[in-house]
Amino acid sequence: MADGFEDTLVGARPANSFVSGEQGDASIRVTDEKAAEGARSLRITDRPGLSNAWEPHFFYQPRFTDGTARLSFAVYLGGQGSLLVELRDR
Repeated sequence: MADGFEDTLVGARPANSFVSGEQGDASIRVTDEKAAEGARSLRITDRPGLSNAWEPHFFYQPRFTDGTARLSFAVYLGGQGSLLVELRDR
């Protein structure tokens, strides 16, 4: 499952994902403002005052049953941004 967001409309949520914690201008949307490859990327916009530090957040549930999973991405952190990545099994 690869997603460079090239097939998702600018301004839309990332396809095949679950998005949570969007409040006010805190959002997760596809943008054409900056991209490591191609023309699009994902912009995560935080705002002060959210009740949970991890909001907004998004996740995928690929439901792999065997094999090897590989995760890679390019990140641009603006301002005082921080990033938390979790890989979980259920």
